[in-house]
Amino acid sequence: MRTPSSRIIIGLILGWVLTFEGFFALSVADSATIAGFGGIKGTTFTTAAVQLVLLGVIISISWAFQSCKFGIHLSLPPKVMTATVYLTMLLVTMEGLVVVLLAGDVTVAGWGTVGKEYIALVGAQMCALGLLSLRNWRLRETPPTNWAVDLLGSLAAVLLVLEGLTAMGIAGRTVIEDFGGIGGGTFYLAGIQLLLLGLLLFIMWTLPPRLSFSRLGRLLSDRWSWVIVMTLGTLAALEALVASTLAGRMVIADIGSISKIYVVVGCSQLFVLGLAAPLLWKLRNASLDRRALLDLLNVTAMTVLAFEGVFAIGLAAQTHIDGLGIIRERTFLLAGAQLLVLSLLGLSAFFVQGNLLLGRLGNRAFSSLPVAVLTLIGLEGLAVTLLASNMNISDFGGIRERYVLLGGVQMVLLSTTALLLWVRSRRIPPRCMKVAISAAIFLVLMIPIAILL
Repeated sequence: MRTPSSRIIIGLILGWVLTFEGFFALSVADSATIAGFGGIKGTTFTTAAVQLVLLGVIISISWAFQSCKFGIHLSLPPKVMTATVYLTMLLVTMEGLVVVLLAGDVTVAGWGTVGKEYIALVGAQMCALGLLSLRNWRLRETPPTNWAVDLLGSLAAVLLVLEGLTAMGIAGRTVIEDFGGIGGGTFYLAGIQLLLLGLLLFIMWTLPPRLSFSRLGRLLSDRWSWVIVMTLGTLAALEALVASTLAGRMVIADIGSISKIYVVVGCSQLFVLGLAAPLLWKLRNASLDRRALLDLLNVTAMTVLAFEGVFAIGLAAQTHIDGLGIIRERTFLLAGAQLLVLSLLGLSAFFVQGNLLLGRLGNRAFSSLPVAVLTLIGLEGLAVTLLASNMNISDFGGIRERYVLLGGVQMVLLSTTALLLWVRSRRIPPRCMKVAISAAIFLVLMIPIAILL
């Protein structure tokens, strides 16, 4: 028996999750009624739950055999066994897709009614689990160079798939406050294109590192594959950014009302998923050593700052701050936009530093760019901490002083963390390194002073 690889461990977890879901469905199995579809007998519900348990068990056992290499001793030929495993995982994926397409309010006798949105989410996550299982089995003999990046990259892609499927499942006539109505067909198409973006990214993460097909291999070389992933991720991020500027309270037919804050959070996390795609793709071939870990933590900190910028853009509205007065929506919007731009400028250095086309001076300039923008973000965080007070945002509500204070402090901590990680993981001029460390120390020491003032 050999030490289980990361793919085997993840595959076992996916199988266990499916088995748990099957047992849960079995525990509530009874006659049910699906809105727009009809009734289901208790025996049918039980049968569906049992087969989900069996699918999860088959997947788990397959990975257990893969771990101990016991599968070659089975009476089944290896090709037949492999085809059986693929068929099982594909069946889970297709069942999830069917649940999404038939999603409706489900009333289970003796248990209650489950809303359409939850049924769509259940189907979408089943499809996501099936896709992840297929990918892991496809690459079972190909150990990842960096298992953490490999896992995060595939999860980011499959989350886009999940969100696209969920949007398709809940699609209906939608009214957005201060914007207007959106037809159910338009909502459904938006879900489809998000699904396609996620699937294309997922395919990129599923292809083996070394392709034997000459034309496809040249097309998907490191340079061109990064361009493809960058394009797909940028499309998803731009869509999220546009949606955040239009965010408002939503009313979806057959679903109900969704508060503005949840819409804004949804747009912001969609932006992060799009932004994470090229970042993780660039890190995928780096061994999980100290520098790769520092790079991963560094881009994570700057990505969180970008998330906060998009969140502020979506939440922008006329705001009243105690002791300061009224801030216009445009000012709020510009504050979020500049935080987003500064964060993206910092991340741009991660993409282009070391490029031979930039030359020595260009690389030195880009290596110093994060130092400037992160210091500026830290100073803005100190300003927020210093001016923290109760505030009231139109269309959202009041925010207590303590939460505004925490928001400013975390901005400072994120920027200083990213600043120190950047200088530790990159070769930058000694003078610039001294400036960065001095700025980080200054920002941290100013936090208690800003709180007390």
